[in-house]
Amino acid sequence: MDYLTNYYKNLSEQLQSRVNNLQKMLDEAYPGGMTPGRRQVINRARDKAFSALIGTGQSPYTSPTEMRGRALFARAEAADERGYNREIDAPLAGLEPQAAHDSIVDEIVAQHVRPYPHLTSGPGSQAPDAKRSEAHIREFMRSHAQAPFTSVAAAVEAMHPHAIQGNSALEMKSYDDAMERSGGADPFESDWYEDHVMEQEEEHKGDLIHSIGQALKKKHG
Repeated sequence: MDYLTNYYKNLSEQLQSRVNNLQKMLDEAYPGGMTPGRRQVINRARDKAFSALIGTGQSPYTSPTEMRGRALFARAEAADERGYNREIDAPLAGLEPQAAHDSIVDEIVAQHVRPYPHLTSGPGSQAPDAKRSEAHIREFMRSHAQAPFTSVAAAVEAMHPHAIQGNSALEMKSYDDAMERSGGADPFESDWYEDHVMEQEEEHKGDLIHSIGQALKKKHG
């Protein structure tokens, strides 16, 4: 059993190393980032193509120039996100994969699971149970197909459907924000409330990734 465990652990680390090398090659081939100058050039081309098609009966939104402009923006945004995630994960670079995983999960538990437990104490109960929620997330992350996690964003994304989405404790915070937005009226009666909750969940996920990154920087330098 120990032999198989070590074998698959080494294989996992080798595969992760190959993925990292491929990602590095991609980043070097397209350093990305939407600089102001690059944005201006692309938008100028899109505006010119848009103007040329006015009155022709053709849709400017499906022109090759417009489609290419959208693709370039999406590509640049993806490159920016990869760069941001590399910065977040930088403090983990000197750790073994399992140590990095444990450090990430500890912060997820401390910064999200305990303040916003996603499980209750049992069937029919409305009382959030922090200990039960923590045990669930630690086991879920341990047994996940991507484990051990060495990326904060990947770890948070993995637990998002289980501990952020539909989290009643977190929704109470969203409800309070919605109450302010609705001027005291019941937000449940508003047609925008469901979208508001989903936006708050996404915002919370982004804030959590950033906050975990800051904590890891303090912990590991």
